[in-house]
Order: sequence, then structure tokens, then C-alpha cells
Amino acid sequence: MKTQWARMALMTILSLSLIGGIAVANAKEYADQPTKFQPKLEKANELIGAKVINHEGERLGTVEDIVLTPQRDAISYIALSHGGLLGFGGKLFAVPWSAFEARPLENVLVLNVDESYLKTAKSFDKGNWPAVADRRWIEAAGGRHEYGEQPRGEAGENMRAEPRPTPQAMERMGATTPGDEAVVPPADIKYRRLTELIGTTVKNPEGVELGELDNIVFDVQEGKVAYGVLLVSSGFLGMNKKLAAIPWSSIEINERLGTAMLNADKETLQAIAFDENNLPNLGDVQYSRDIHQRFNARPYWEALGFVPGEQRPRGTMSPWTPDSEYNKMYNPNEVKTLHGIIESVGTFSLEGAPVNGVRLRIRTDNGDLVTVHTGPRPYLERNNIWFHHGDEVTVMGSPAKVGWRDVILAAQIKKGDQTLDLRSKEGKPRWNVEDFRSAR
Repeated sequence: MKTQWARMALMTILSLSLIGGIAVANAKEYADQPTKFQPKLEKANELIGAKVINHEGERLGTVEDIVLTPQRDAISYIALSHGGLLGFGGKLFAVPWSAFEARPLENVLVLNVDESYLKTAKSFDKGNWPAVADRRWIEAAGGRHEYGEQPRGEAGENMRAEPRPTPQAMERMGATTPGDEAVVPPADIKYRRLTELIGTTVKNPEGVELGELDNIVFDVQEGKVAYGVLLVSSGFLGMNKKLAAIPWSSIEINERLGTAMLNADKETLQAIAFDENNLPNLGDVQYSRDIHQRFNARPYWEALGFVPGEQRPRGTMSPWTPDSEYNKMYNPNEVKTLHGIIESVGTFSLEGAPVNGVRLRIRTDNGDLVTVHTGPRPYLERNNIWFHHGDEVTVMGSPAKVGWRDVILAAQIKKGDQTLDLRSKEGKPRWNVEDFRSAR
């Protein structure tokens, strides 16, 4: 009997050891996996009219419309309708997209403010749509328009917000103070509103009508417009609709003619058309690549520095380490110094990096707009230095090309009496990757 119990105890120990070993191996494998781009795609017609609630579940209103940036490549703000009866007679508020938390599965947007705030917040009427969002909502929602402080989306990533216009641009648009958001005539903003864009006739350069814009798909995680969905054919009474997903960067809106232009023919669209009840997985890596290649279009996620679906070889180091390809771009022989005012603060991502970096856009003394890569967000936090719109800074660093974008890899940044040292004279990073490897 004792021998039998001893065997059972030994088998139990071996089993637990084996399970523990598998768990450790799985944990290591998970830790070695790089951060991949996982878009959160949502159709515009499913968010327009959606409920807006706060964290206590109180209903704040509904989404009246979604307004794009002047470049029409990202969401500028949500037109929030509050009060009134059945959507009529209520107040409209221009709330920055970055102030929201998107919950697509629940078909709601979450805005972290009390209902009482809407009684004093600045509203607008339907005849005077703002050119930009009212940034005071960022602070009201408990976040600041800077790194690490913005409201977070479903995936926990910082929502990217439209950069605030310069004081000169605000003045040209009619705004007089930072809190006075400019308005534009309805005709000038018509083709930035999704309710107006949907239904637009699409033609090719030869003037052949290809269909109409049936829907728009955007990435709620990044706030970027991803695809336009074209209605290419339909049967009797709109039955048996055939749709085609087109990279948004391939569609050009012609405001003067009130149409959209796409460099394609009907045969190309029919070849990629699908039934309205069988929408393909637009987030699939291979499908996305094929569609973009077909239209010779640059994916929006490449502009953000992502390479979806591609993994770095197992065992390679993070891009933040001194010997990474990213840090090797620093050239100590080409160091330059620039002085200017910060126009916007945000984050940037590097494929395989455990944490985001902090990105500054600086208007230099000679009027140039320069993008500066500082360093890993946790490193800046631990040095207790923060950057904001309007800060006067002096940056010393090396020019580099990250993806398609020209940037400055900063070695040192001075702000008032504060100095942030990011790299040595040789360009070696002063941060230690191990210190923030777990800061995901």
C-alpha cells in the first residue's frame, strides 16, 4: 500500500511539473509574440444613430453624424445630439473622437462626462457646423490631449485625435481664442459629414458611372477611414445588392461636382463584388493586402507605422533596444538642433515594440512642421517630464526616415528649465528595455 501511494505521489508531482513546464513555455511564447496590428472595423451606418452613454450607464444622447477631418482620412468629431424629441430640437455638440470609448459589440459610444456637463457645454446649430471639434471635451472626459492620458479604445490603445489647428489657421477660419472653435458654411463641410457622403455617385476618370457610396468603414481603434463600400449593382426594389470594398485612399471626393472619383472600371468592381449579406472579413491581412494592391493604394495602417500580420523572427529584440534597426538610424554625424512650439503630442508604434513611443509635432522658428520621435512613453513618465500643445522646446537629434515619414530621432529635449536626455552623443539610448518590458 505504501508503495502504491508513493507511486501515486510521484506521478502527481511529475504531472504538475509537466503542466507547470507547459504553462511556463506558453507564457514565454506569449511574451515573445510581438504586438500586431489588429484593426477594429465598424461600418458608419451602424454607428450613426447609436446611443452615447457615460460610465454610469446614463444616456447622454445619440450620434447625429460623424464628421471627418478636412483631408477626409480620419474622424474629426462626433456630432452628439442631446435632448429634444425623437432627435428633433435637441442640442448638437462637436465632441472629438478621442474623447470616446467605442464599444462596437454593444453599438454604443461611451463618453465619460456627467449629463449636467451638457447643460453648460458649447453647442452648435445645424446651419453652422464647426470646422474642428471642441477640445474642452477632452479635459471634461478625464483625459488630456497628450500621450498616456487620452481616453482608450476597446483594445486599450490610445485613440489618435486630429491635431489642433495653429492659431493662424484658427484665425483664418474665424476663431479668435483657443476655446472659440471656428464654424464653416454648410456647403464647405457637406462632404466631410458621413451622412452626406453616403449615397454619393462614384465615377471613373472617363466619366463612366460605377455606382454609389453605400457605406464607409473606419477603424474605431485608430479613428482612421479604412474603406469605402460601393453599391455596384442591385436587383428589383434594391434586392440582391452587390457591393465592393475599395481602399478609402483610392476614392477622391470632388466637392465641385458633388461626385466621387475612382480609377477603375466596372469589370474590376464586378470581379471583387460580394453579396450584401456576405461582407468579407476586411480585417483579414491577406484580403486587405490584395485589395490595396489591386488599386495600387497605400494602406492607412502603413502610414501609422504598422505592418499587419507580419511577425518578427522569434528571439529578435524589441525595436527599442540599442542594436535595433530603428535605433541604428540615428547618425551622430548629422545631428541638428531646432527650436519651436509644440503643435500636437501623440504616440507612435514600432512593429514588435512592447510599448508606444511619444511623438511631437513642432512648428519651428522658420515655419517648418517637424515630427520628432522622443522615446518610449514609460521612460518619459519616469523622468517626470510632460509635453503639451504650445510648449516652447529646443530639440537636438538626428534626421531619419521611419517608413515613409521624415522624423527627428531626439537625443535631448529642453523645455524651460527641464532637460530630457534620451541618447548619448553616439546615439545610444539611455533607457533600459527591461524596465518597461511589462508595461503593455
